[in-house]
Amino acid sequence: MQKFDYKVALARDGQEALDYLCRTSGKPCPDMVFVDCMMPVVDGYEATSRIRKDVEMFDKQTRALPIVALTASALQRERDRCWDAGMNDCIGPLVTLRELKAAVLKWTSSESTGS
Repeated sequence: MQKFDYKVALARDGQEALDYLCRTSGKPCPDMVFVDCMMPVVDGYEATSRIRKDVEMFDKQTRALPIVALTASALQRERDRCWDAGMNDCIGPLVTLRELKAAVLKWTSSESTGS
């Protein structure tokens, strides 16, 4: 994503991602989040669910972040788990840079975000 001049913050696992977002809560937050559904420690489903529901840990802006799942599965039940967790979108296996860039543009455009 840096190839397209996007700033990127990486987390090694779901807990590290949650900690990062907690530290940015109340400050300018990222424009969007990609999560790996199978991240270690805290998976993408649980991380997303916590971001969406934990009003004490995350401010309103952070809880409303567009969250896009990256999954190795193309099964519909996997996509359903993504929606149930509160993810906005789901990108299946063999994702390309073009697909990642399209997701960023889709979820950070003024029409998508309401800004």
